[in-house]
Amino acid sequence: METEENNMVLKIAALAEKARDGNRMSFQELVNMFQEDIHRLVYYRTYSQMDAEDITQEVFVQAYRKLKNLNDTQRFRSWLYSIAVNRCNDFLRKRKFLSLFQFRSVQEQEFMD
Repeated sequence: METEENNMVLKIAALAEKARDGNRMSFQELVNMFQEDIHRLVYYRTYSQMDAEDITQEVFVQAYRKLKNLNDTQRFRSWLYSIAVNRCNDFLRKRKFLSLFQFRSVQEQEFMD
């Protein structure tokens, strides 16, 4: 069991290293490996399918742009999840801030509660 996990970590690290060196197919394979899990994490934090899709896409765009900054490719999974959590936190903070400026009628407010 532990060797399977180690093999997976090494496979992910090898793909991340190739992607960092400019191999787009390797990055696409990483996206395919993690897209569902990242989407699930984002959805359960935002409770919005549409927002989860947008944020998931943003996570992978940011990961692609910042991949050259990742020194230890064996930490790719945790690095990617930290990007996702930070994006969710930014989104929720922005949504909370914007909600301060939205005015709702009493009926709308009762319906929302």
